[in-house]
Amino acid sequence: NLILYLIGFSKFGKAYKIFTGYLALLVAVQLVCVILLYCKKVNLFMSHFYFVGQLIILAIFYFLLVKDVLKKKIILAGTSAGLVVLAVQYLFDPSMFFKFNLLEITITSLLVVFFALL
Repeated sequence: NLILYLIGFSKFGKAYKIFTGYLALLVAVQLVCVILLYCKKVNLFMSHFYFVGQLIILAIFYFLLVKDVLKKKIILAGTSAGLVVLAVQYLFDPSMFFKFNLLEITITSLLVVFFALL
């Protein structure tokens, strides 16, 4: 998919480019996970880059798509609040970086779905 999106990268607007960046993030995370697996290293921590990166990039994507100022503020506030909650969690328990973090998955996924429904 990334290759197909890269072909039309210069022809389309900002939202298209942001979504292409999201696909590039997916490819990068997947490549690093495969390399770590090949080296017999733990790759669970890469999920944090995926979920937080997904939230940030898709929040920017939806922010560019919506025209309503209130919806833009909701996207900014939701993204900021979600990132602050996760930052506080990692600040108080840095070991969570190497564990499965259900709170992170829940917050980031619900926010992305909510933004899509705006």
